[in-house]
Amino acid sequence: MSVIKVDNISKDYGSKRGVFNLSFEVNRGEIFGMLGPNGAGKTTTIRQLMGFIKSDKGSAKILDMDCFVNRENIQLKLGYLPGEIAFMDEMKGSDFIRFIAEMKSIKSKKRINELTDLFELDANRKIKSMSKGTKQKIAIVCAFMNEPEVVILDEPTSGLDPLMQKKFIELILEEKKKVLLFLCHRIYLKKLKKHATELLY
Repeated sequence: MSVIKVDNISKDYGSKRGVFNLSFEVNRGEIFGMLGPNGAGKTTTIRQLMGFIKSDKGSAKILDMDCFVNRENIQLKLGYLPGEIAFMDEMKGSDFIRFIAEMKSIKSKKRINELTDLFELDANRKIKSMSKGTKQKIAIVCAFMNEPEVVILDEPTSGLDPLMQKKFIELILEEKKKVLLFLCHRIYLKKLKKHATELLY
């Protein structure tokens, strides 16, 4: 059974902007890439999958649940890394991670500590003083901290240096072996492309 199933969805913003008659399916263990220029509808597709907006027509399901009707239940099982991350800049990175963990009802710090160590993350500073790359590391930790069944990633390596990009690829491939699923906006690293099914716009 497909973990993500999109059947003929459309979202029309007028002036030929939006998503039109899009269908695809993604199975467990697949890394699925959505490629295309700005305005191709990638973000609109993700917003429909996350249940942030309702499709004008068609259906989108994750784990056999309607993405809009069951969005709260789905989001509990998801890891999500948006393209534009809403940080609380006055908080320390460690406090922000703790805040997200509490929102997700995560009791154990084991996975958080593993991810923090993997990305050599120093989170004991205010977020407003951090580089884009460090903020991206925090976002990655927050996306994977609950060991989600489905991960939706928007430009996940943005701001990361080559070493951290390599570590991110290692994380993705490690998670793939656990039969988890990923949907990425853009896959441009060769090592990841070898393992990806791409949806071209």
